[in-house]
Amino acid sequence: VIYDATGIRRESGRQAVLINSIIEEFSKGKIPPGEKLKEVLGHTPGEAFLGTLLGLTIGFLVYISVI
Repeated sequence: VIYDATGIRRESGRQAVLINSIIEEFSKGKIPPGEKLKEVLGHTPGEAFLGTLLGLTIGFLVYISVI
């Protein structure tokens, strides 16, 4: 899940940025513009690390409160 959050989503976001710039270049000509893609870049490694740490902390706190 962490690999997906940092790697695959980030790369698909970079591809969306590139494709949108290509669409903009074509739209300057006579080719009708298409629908812009979403340019969400995913999580940075720091965000993924903090999310993991937060999830583990909350899970631990819930676990000890049940016992």
